[in-house]
Amino acid sequence: MLDLPEDNAFFLTPGRIGIDVHLQRERDPVAVEDLAAQLAALDGRLFTSHERLTSKAKPHLHVADEDQYRDAVRTTLFAPLDTVQFDALLGVLRSVRTAEAISPNAMRTVLTEALPALDSRALQFIADTMERIADLERRLQQARSETRQLEQAEQ
Repeated sequence: MLDLPEDNAFFLTPGRIGIDVHLQRERDPVAVEDLAAQLAALDGRLFTSHERLTSKAKPHLHVADEDQYRDAVRTTLFAPLDTVQFDALLGVLRSVRTAEAISPNAMRTVLTEALPALDSRALQFIADTMERIADLERRLQQARSETRQLEQAEQ
């Protein structure tokens, strides 16, 4: 978040802060134009509802309204979660981060309800693949056994 006197801006970037994206240069915060240019180069996104920031950043990249930031975080970082699941997960993350006491049972319940179950087709694919692997391992073991028997018979 860029924190200016009354203006807020939020951003998403695949780059790493301090390596790909620089928020300060020579200990001074970068200008919005500089941040926008850095984000544009990395296919990042900028979110703000303040016209002053929007006008400075727009020549470099599309600026979305800051109300869209939360949903953008959910779909970018937690793609399979819907808004209810995302809110539940944020609740757990906040309690872990703030060292708020949350019992293991409560955390299990929240995570179980928040995180999506695996798709039955994906589970079937995994089961079929594991079965094929087990079959190939049996065949490999059988081939090794037969090879040993042939080697012993040749001696």
